[in-house]
Amino acid sequence: MNRNETAQLAYQLWEQEGKPSGRDVEFWLKAEAQLRTAPQPPVSKRKTIRSQFDLTPATPRNTAPSVAGAAKMGTASASLTKRRRKA
Repeated sequence: MNRNETAQLAYQLWEQEGKPSGRDVEFWLKAEAQLRTAPQPPVSKRKTIRSQFDLTPATPRNTAPSVAGAAKMGTASASLTKRRRKA
């Protein structure tokens, strides 16, 4: 059960009841209770965080522009880069 699922179900319950005002906590708690008691799919069929995102570490690389490269381009960043490196 996650926050997004709870919010979606609470919204549906709120709509079914005619969108009454001032009862948001009631619908949130009902949604949580329903999701807690709902049957969960087997672990093998659930998406895991690892399967949703590529968690392999990126290869380190130098992403900062070089002072010499910035100076060749004649950009204002060359002077900024020089000042940062001195500090």
